[in-house]
Amino acid sequence: MLKYVFFVLCSILFCNSLSSTAEAAELTGLQQTHKMKIMINIPSRLLTLFSDGKAVRMYAVGIGRFDAPTPVGEYQILSKEINPTWIKPGEEVVKIESGPDNPLGYRWMQIEGNYGIHGTNQPNSIGGYVSSGCIRMREADVEELYDLVPIGTPVSILYKRLVIEKNPDKVVTFYIYPDEYHSQPLDIQAVNKKLAEFGVDRFVSDEKISDKLLAANGEATFVGKSFSIMVNEQKLNVAGVVQNGMVYLPVIPIASQLKVAVTWNKESGSLNTAYGTVPGYVKKDILYMNAKNVDRLFHLELDWHDSDTLFLNRKISVDTALPTPPVTSRPVSKNDVVMKRANEPTHTTPMMPDFGKMDQVKN
Repeated sequence: MLKYVFFVLCSILFCNSLSSTAEAAELTGLQQTHKMKIMINIPSRLLTLFSDGKAVRMYAVGIGRFDAPTPVGEYQILSKEINPTWIKPGEEVVKIESGPDNPLGYRWMQIEGNYGIHGTNQPNSIGGYVSSGCIRMREADVEELYDLVPIGTPVSILYKRLVIEKNPDKVVTFYIYPDEYHSQPLDIQAVNKKLAEFGVDRFVSDEKISDKLLAANGEATFVGKSFSIMVNEQKLNVAGVVQNGMVYLPVIPIASQLKVAVTWNKESGSLNTAYGTVPGYVKKDILYMNAKNVDRLFHLELDWHDSDTLFLNRKISVDTALPTPPVTSRPVSKNDVVMKRANEPTHTTPMMPDFGKMDQVKN
């Protein structure tokens, strides 16, 4: 029995040793990278550490109160100190030596004057607007950061209420944070404009954005994955989007590039060309179709070069090849286009890429 207990204890110690060794190796690798940078976003109350432009750590922080705001700007780590002494601003005779009563905790990194990144003896304050302008961190977090960043590390402090990013699956996600300093108003138009840069602005309703602006709680809103579309070797100016497991293609840009007339029946929610009829979907001011129906509507095949670019190629066969339907004299629009019908060709279900977790995306 004693031998068994001894064996178990040795196994636990060995595993802990391996874990500590792995963590130490990771930290050493980061320390050897000379392109470290700290970015602090005041509205989100998050500090992100970058190594060679890649985010490698993210920590919750406490930042300055409304009446003592954390200053926005570009700084750098000027000095570092272990077990710092706290000196009351403006009253240098009032000091607290290192210990459990010290508001600075056990690490201090100066960025300018009396402003710095430090620990705290009030861990429950992290995540709030609580300091006199400094950046507070949990003790374990600040000690890790202290070991990772040398003097001279750039520190960028931002005030960015709207944050848009792509996760590892390339799903666009946005966050809206509160305006504690009353310095950055946001409206629906501004949010849509930023989402348009990622090609997904039409896949979040204005009502949804309005709700997010009112809440301003930093909750993640998953939108979808955008991708480029090539037709006749030309890149369309409107992206395709994957959302809730469906691959959406913009109808009118494709029809215009192919010079194919298309009709939109608002009552039935259907799209019609000389090749066939399929369901359509209106996303704000743009008509979309399901990519699996591209053969039926446009007689095209899907060619995914990668998950970021879709090539639409004409489907050619002896029994189904048809002349290109003529374009009407009127501009192609989603409301009213007159076209000439052609015989509907045989169609097959196109091969679709595996988008994995995209089925879980919420809008």
